[in-house]
Amino acid sequence: MNEVIGITGLDELRATLVTIKDRGVKKAVKAGINAGLQQGVSALRSAVNSSPASAELKAAARKTIGKSLRFYDGNYIGKFGFGVGAAAKAKQVAKAKAKHDTSGGGGVGISAANIHWAVLGTNDRTLKRPVAVAFPNEPNEANKTATRFRTVTSTGAMPASLAGLVAQASESAAPQMTTAAAAKISQVLLSEALKK
Repeated sequence: MNEVIGITGLDELRATLVTIKDRGVKKAVKAGINAGLQQGVSALRSAVNSSPASAELKAAARKTIGKSLRFYDGNYIGKFGFGVGAAAKAKQVAKAKAKHDTSGGGGVGISAANIHWAVLGTNDRTLKRPVAVAFPNEPNEANKTATRFRTVTSTGAMPASLAGLVAQASESAAPQMTTAAAAKISQVLLSEALKK
C-alpha cells in the first residue's frame, strides 16, 4: 500500500527564500564583513598597545584606526588600518588643522592626515617660518614687502615606529575575522527568514 505524505507550507517557504535572496543576502554579507573588520580593528589596537612606540604616539595612533566598507563592481570591499574611515579621517584632519592654526606653526601632532609618518618613517625634516622681507627701492607700494620662507631649525626624522602592525594584526586576527563574519551572516539570514 502506497502512502502519500503531504507537506504543507512549501509556497510560504519558497516566498521566504526568494525574499532572503533578494533582500537578505546583501544585508547579511555587509553585516558579516563589518563584523570581521571590527575584529581586525581590535587586533590593530592591541598591536599598537604592545609596540615599542611612545605612550603619546600610541594614543594618537589608536585614534586614527578605523574601517571602511564599500560596494564596488558587484562586491563589498572592506579594509581596516590607520587613517581608514572617511568620518574619522575628516574629524582628525579638521582637528589637526585647527591645532596648527592656533599654534603658530609649531606642529600639528599625529592624526589621520599624517599617521603615515609613524608607519613609514620620515627623512630629516626642517621647520620653516614666514619672514617679511622689505624692498624699499621698489616703486610699487605692493612690491615694497614680500613674504619669504627661511629654514629655522631641523625637526629631525621620525622612525617607522608602527611599521608592519597592520599586517601583524591581519594575520593574528584572521581566524577571529572569519568566525565573526560567519556568525553575523548566519544571524542576519536567520533574522530575515523569520520576518513575515
